[in-house]
Amino acid sequence: MARTIEIDDAIWEQLCEQARQLGCDANALAQNLLADSLQQKHALTQQLWDEACRLLNEMSSAQAHPTASEARPILTPQLLNQWLSLMNRLIRELDIAPESIEADITAAFDEYRRVS
Repeated sequence: MARTIEIDDAIWEQLCEQARQLGCDANALAQNLLADSLQQKHALTQQLWDEACRLLNEMSSAQAHPTASEARPILTPQLLNQWLSLMNRLIRELDIAPESIEADITAAFDEYRRVS
């Protein structure tokens, strides 16, 4: 199903000029640019999420007490700060309000207490 969006006149003119230079339709170019932009945003978000999960796993394994035969990473303030920085970037990329996250955590904990 086709949707309509409004584009500022100046941006539309730039888009039409670029479409003329490329020899394509301005509407098709707009769709391709929008799809590319969304795909890049998804890829960046996925990359940030993967890195945050990797660091969380590293921090989790660092908290366990290693045996003499098993070397584990040490949970350092730098590692924690790196994870927090990644999570903050991810939250900004996803455009999620911290209050919303807090409300979801509180609701999940309340549900857990009711079930337990």
